[in-house]
Amino acid sequence: MSQVEVSANVGSIVALVREVKPDVLFTNEIDVNSRRSAYVDMVQAILDGTEHLNYAAYFQTWASRY
Repeated sequence: MSQVEVSANVGSIVALVREVKPDVLFTNEIDVNSRRSAYVDMVQAILDGTEHLNYAAYFQTWASRY
């Protein structure tokens, strides 16, 4: 994806989180420093876009052999 596409997708996530205002947010397929997401830190982008989520934990669960 391009940086514009990633920003649009993260913007949609942020809009939903702002609407729902969850106490805890669990996500899947959120990238940090990944080529497939144009090296956008999606976790930080979600935190920056919401007022009520202040902390995050990121756990990488997929490791490529190549």
